[in-house]
Amino acid sequence: MKIDHPTLSELPALRQLWQQTFGDSDAYLNLFFSLAFAPERSMCIRADGQIQAAAYWLDCKICQRKAAYIYAVA
Repeated sequence: MKIDHPTLSELPALRQLWQQTFGDSDAYLNLFFSLAFAPERSMCIRADGQIQAAAYWLDCKICQRKAAYIYAVA
């Protein structure tokens, strides 16, 4: 098992995991992965070279402090 940032080449696997987990539409996935996704704000777990889990976060500020909004843990 390996925990690391995903690569851009793994987008199809990330989209498939998201769709299986949350059931969101292709249109929603297109928006997320084109506007909000960044490998450096994502982590995934791989087993036998395949993505098994993923988590994303969005940078934000709370009371003028740097924070992260954890989003879509699958």
